[in-house]
Amino acid sequence: MVIPIPYGRSYTTSMSGAAWRVTPCECCGGEFVYRIERRVQASGFSPLFLDNEGASQRAQTRAQTTLQQRLEKECEPVRCPDCGKYQAGMVRQLKARRFQTLQYGSALVVAIQIMIAVFAYFLDNGRFANIMQCLAPPWGVIWMTAAVVLGLTTLLRSRHDPNSTSRRLDRAIPTGLAGPFRRIEFERMVAKAREEAAARGSAVRPVRNGSCAGCGTTLAPGFVGNCPVCQEQQ
Repeated sequence: MVIPIPYGRSYTTSMSGAAWRVTPCECCGGEFVYRIERRVQASGFSPLFLDNEGASQRAQTRAQTTLQQRLEKECEPVRCPDCGKYQAGMVRQLKARRFQTLQYGSALVVAIQIMIAVFAYFLDNGRFANIMQCLAPPWGVIWMTAAVVLGLTTLLRSRHDPNSTSRRLDRAIPTGLAGPFRRIEFERMVAKAREEAAARGSAVRPVRNGSCAGCGTTLAPGFVGNCPVCQEQQ
């Protein structure tokens, strides 16, 4: 009988946030703005239950740091509203997503078959008889099919260019609450939000439920600074 002995406590914090990204287009030189959202988790451990409060605080600090880094460094594949092109980082992201599930499945089948063949080789004292049995139908057919699929999808993904498709901009770029907006359009939205906030007579509003009380923009819990839309101090 195994008796579990607790040796500490782990704290996990989930946090979500959003930010507006100003992006210069590498193709046409214009600037556009879009909204990026991320959700992160972080944990902290209290050994022997001696630092529970500190572990909880570390989890929150790590979550805030990770969320801030992801909002600053990561991007979303959004077409430029002027020329309809993706930026280099967005192209890499779209290529990585292409055939992703099919590639993972094929790579797993190939890896398992290679492991079985290696074990068979050593179990047979270095002879290839068991390896040939592993490559015989139907397993050999499955392995070869997975290898061909893996190679073909890798080739197609490397040659895929999301910017090669020619589409009408009004169909290719759906503009919603998250953008993309041309920078001049976004600045007009910010100016309007500031005027509305000033009309309500509140220069400083707290963050409530993860949103700016001035304009409703989603912000990370504990966010400190100016709201990226209405610029009200949080």
